[in-house]
Amino acid sequence: MVLRGLWERTAEGMSDRWRERFTEDYTDFLDATEEEVALRREGVRLSFEPYVRLRRRTITLLPLLDVLERTGHAPWVECGQASVRLGELRQALADVAGWTNDLASAADDAAAGQDNLVTVLARQDGCSPAAARARAAALIAERRRDFSTAATALRAGHGVPLERQADVCRYVDLTQTFMAATLRWLARTGRFTPEPGQPAPSHTSGPLL
Repeated sequence: MVLRGLWERTAEGMSDRWRERFTEDYTDFLDATEEEVALRREGVRLSFEPYVRLRRRTITLLPLLDVLERTGHAPWVECGQASVRLGELRQALADVAGWTNDLASAADDAAAGQDNLVTVLARQDGCSPAAARARAAALIAERRRDFSTAATALRAGHGVPLERQADVCRYVDLTQTFMAATLRWLARTGRFTPEPGQPAPSHTSGPLL
């Protein structure tokens, strides 16, 4: 009953397509979590690409972005090329959030005997944990550039009908704000530092995304 009431309040005013997408994203998150538990129970060690695909689904970020569409008054724009690039934004943001958390929890995960991005890279490349952490930080920077490229193209209106450009920009603003908040929180709490000993810079005029 409580969950039903929460769902009704959350979904109020949103389109049928939004409701379908949230349900699909949250169901996929639950499925991915079950997959992760089963893999850990069976002692399966994933290689890089399968790990990245699974981590993108277990970070819970995609259903969270669906909710932010509601609270941020920035609904997803369903239109051709814009939808493709918006999907790229979402995936890049999910990767950055998941991988930065992996950097922060690398020691705890290793102690628990479970994989994260750092241990996967160390195993794949046959390198030290320190080298794997540096590689993970480089991958995060690369995904942030991917995010920035997609955001710039969307803001420029490439492939977006004129009458939908304002809506697209609102959605881009939403994802950029969330990216900035995530990285600043991780830096302020010491959970993620792009370079050892140096906190992530604070950009008063907007973060480098």
